[in-house]
Formats: sequence, C-alpha cells, structure tokens
Amino acid sequence: KRERFGRTEQPALPRVEIVHELSASEINEQGLKPMAGQFEVSELINVTPAKFVVEEHRRQKYVAVNPETASIDAPVIVTAPGPLKLKEGSRYSIEFGIECGISKFQWHLPLDRQVRMMKAHGLDCTSHVLYAQLDTISWYLKGQVIPGIANRIKASRVNIGDETYLENLAKNAKSRFWLWSVMCKDAVLFDVFDSRAKRAAQEFLKDLEGVLLTDGYYVYKSLASDTLVLANDWAHVRRKFIAAEKTHSAETEWFLDHIRALFKIEEDLKLRGAAEILATRELLSRPVLEAIEKRANELVGKTLPQSPLGKALRYLLKLWVGLTVFIGNA
Repeated sequence: KRERFGRTEQPALPRVEIVHELSASEINEQGLKPMAGQFEVSELINVTPAKFVVEEHRRQKYVAVNPETASIDAPVIVTAPGPLKLKEGSRYSIEFGIECGISKFQWHLPLDRQVRMMKAHGLDCTSHVLYAQLDTISWYLKGQVIPGIANRIKASRVNIGDETYLENLAKNAKSRFWLWSVMCKDAVLFDVFDSRAKRAAQEFLKDLEGVLLTDGYYVYKSLASDTLVLANDWAHVRRKFIAAEKTHSAETEWFLDHIRALFKIEEDLKLRGAAEILATRELLSRPVLEAIEKRANELVGKTLPQSPLGKALRYLLKLWVGLTVFIGNA
C-alpha cells in the first residue's frame, strides 16, 4: 500500500521571514485596515543558485606621520592586510578550493563536469585550475591536519580498523590498491597501500595502544601485543548467520535473536558512564554470551563444516575471545 505523503520538517535549514502586504492604494480603494498580528502563514522551500563573483580587494596604504618614524628619503608605508589565500598571488579564494574538493570527493563530480557547470554560471576556467586548488589543499592537509588526526587516534583508548580494495585503473594493471582506515569516536584516518599483507597493517597501525576492533581478517593478529588488545565485531558474525538462514532457518533465527539482544543492550547504554556500562554488560550481556557459546559448541560437531551454518559457527568460535573483549572494556 502506498504511504500517504506528508511534510518533512526542516530544522537544519535557515528560516527567512517575508511579509506580504497590500499597497497603500489597494488599502484605501478597498477601505481596509491591518489586523494587528494577524497573518496567514505558509512555508516555501526555495533555492539560491550557484553564483560566482570577482571580488576586487583594495588594500588601503598608509604612510607614517610620526616624526620619529617618518623619513623623507624612506617613508614608512603600511598596507592593510588582505584576504587569506591558498597561495600567494592566487586569484581563487580558499572557499572556492574547498567547494571544488567537496564537489569532487563527497558528491563525485569530476573536475571537467565542474568546469562545465561553472561556465554555465559565467565562470570560465579549466580543470587544470581546479586541480591546482585541490593539490594545494592536499599539501596543506598532509602537513598540518593529518598529523593532528593521527595523534588524536593514537591517544584514543578504542579504535576501529578496516581495509577494502580500490581498483587499479592503470592499463594492464594486474593488482589492486588497498584502502586502509582507522577511526576513533571523533576522527578517521585513511591511507592507500599496494598490499593487504601484514607489512601494510603493521606500517599503518603502528604505535596504536588500547583496544583495536576489527573483523576476522587474520593479518590483524600480528598487531596484538602487551599494549594492544584485539577485539572482533558482532556485525560480521551476524552476516554469517544471515547467509545460513535459507538452509538452517530455525538455528540461525536463534542466534540472530541473541545477537539482536546484545545490540539492544548496547543501544540502551549510549551516553551512559563507564561504570554503568560495565555493570550492565556483566548483568545482562554476559548471560547472553554464555548462551551463545554453549549453543554454538553443541551444534558445531553436528553440522557439516562447509555448510553455511557450519561456516558461521566456526567463524563465531574462532573469534570468541575477541568477540567478548567488550565485556571488560567500556
């Protein structure tokens, strides 16, 4: 059944009040007078099209008039500061470069397409110009911003690590690139390597301490140390059991219900203090974990290893230690 359409509230949009009034002649002709504070109110969502302008910045010059500093042969001249720029002498603002980068990397608009869109709004430039803006911004981020992000992650007690492939679009390329990521609650860092091997993990995630949450990829085991505890996430376990639903519906439904119960406990613990989180997990989550482990051990010997359920059970038990790290860590 098709749902009835309703209005969506827009709390994030700025609101502008526009008052519509009759002209003085219309009021007089019809013999009207305003009703104090009485309006018929409606909303209209509007758009401001993109607009590019050339700002002419005129920096006032000043000459020293203080007899102690002024000199007839070499007068002291002071010029008012101008706007910040990506590069000295650049014609493009920092905001222009940022907008170009957001359009490309967040909204996936190629530079050539941006050039055509800008031309439609009266700005004539080239993709080389846009690339130069991004190149300068990336140089600044690499030297001034990324080290701060890396330090923020290193200082975090709990981080999440993951990796995924990027297609190598070079002609006749035989291998992929690998995008590695690590994040804490308020920062994320990416880097690209030509490998998914242990050396890439050790180079990218070196110096981490505390707890690192990952999937079951075996390479992460090489990072475990006295100062770094490896934990595993339940989302990947859940996927394994979902894959087994068609062949073992009753068994998988039991495990999915219990995993759902763990997720519900965590949802209710958001914004709670560490002491309350640990106490609640011990009281509510531990019994669920014990039931899951017992049931998995009962079934694993009775299930074909290569069946979807067999794979899910073995994946679960193989990662059991990492899956229970959260009990003692808030």
